[in-house]
Amino acid sequence: MKGYLFIAAALSVARIHCSDCPNNDLQTECLDLVCGPHFHVECLTGICTCNPNASHFCLKTTDCYELYFNGTLTFCADSWHCVDNGCRCIEKVGN
Repeated sequence: MKGYLFIAAALSVARIHCSDCPNNDLQTECLDLVCGPHFHVECLTGICTCNPNASHFCLKTTDCYELYFNGTLTFCADSWHCVDNGCRCIEKVGN
């Protein structure tokens, strides 16, 4: 039980450091997020993300990593996620 409480507390603290965009205002809420070449900043479910300029379909996160390893997707400095059937480069919690 103590382990679960520790994890919950750690996630709560780490979440504070994540780039949020509750008002979907990229101009003021996502200033600390810098995307690499072939990516653009987007507010996705209240979180600032770097998304590929080209859309890449996925059903699960491993689909995105397969696209990266075969050279279809470019480097993601944080971590790939499959959101709404599209590969998204989402900032690590705590950055």
